[in-house]
Amino acid sequence: MKTIGIIVLLLVQISGLLPGSAMAQTPDSPTPIWDRQTKKFISQKQLRKKIIPATALLLATDLKTPVPVHQIIQIIRHLESNNRNPALILSMIERDKQNAFQIITQRNKNENLTAESGGLEILLTWNNSGKPPWQQIKPLFDFAYEKSLPLIAADFARHEVGSIHQRGLSGLPDDVKAALLPALQPPLPPADVIRHKVRLRGDFCLDLPPETVDKLILAHRSRTALYRHILQEQRQQFPDQIPVLITTPDHRIKDAEGLPLIRIAFQDKLDESDADFVWLTTTRDRPELCQN
Repeated sequence: MKTIGIIVLLLVQISGLLPGSAMAQTPDSPTPIWDRQTKKFISQKQLRKKIIPATALLLATDLKTPVPVHQIIQIIRHLESNNRNPALILSMIERDKQNAFQIITQRNKNENLTAESGGLEILLTWNNSGKPPWQQIKPLFDFAYEKSLPLIAADFARHEVGSIHQRGLSGLPDDVKAALLPALQPPLPPADVIRHKVRLRGDFCLDLPPETVDKLILAHRSRTALYRHILQEQRQQFPDQIPVLITTPDHRIKDAEGLPLIRIAFQDKLDESDADFVWLTTTRDRPELCQN
């Protein structure tokens, strides 16, 4: 029986990337991967060796540049070749759209299709979501259906986010409120508040009213707590699994007690995040979102 792994796809925007001193070194592989522990560039082969014994693996993507779907699929194939069968936990899909995955699965079964996610974007209302073009992410869903990998929607529904904005912690969905409150009730350390405010200023290109900032910070923290809760549930169900997590440095799931992770960040430059590995992508010219 294959061990069940987890891939959490937290495909949200990274802001405020800062160049690190490591950029002074020259990578020795076509796809340079920076190992923060050894402070050296390593190859993809070396990275794959480090993944297998890991308790968890955290990948990070930047939606300001194309999502590195090809590399992500490589990682999943590698896990499969080592008797893993990862489930994909998708932070960019709202929980109330979970049945969309089953609808496509049943359609494929009825029409004798395998690697086919066509029509899923309609059920997910993807084209109206502000996410990257569907054709950019579609190969990942096709691969998941080809390999019959479980797909789990992990974001709050829009009405749930609205409830949190309006009512604070009391607006958390009833089915997860008890699980999330312990992580959300303690006040944030001042340094984390500053970090959140810097991120929001970059996202919205202006200084927001304090009450709006507080609501947005709580919504962000609630999402992170939800991802952590889903991961904990999966690990309880499959204690021998090796989770694979795809997220950004803003989601500090690594800090969660009992959830040791290895973080891999797909980025176009090194930064000061706590990612264990930074997989450097091709730098692309893009406009500054907050230019006057």
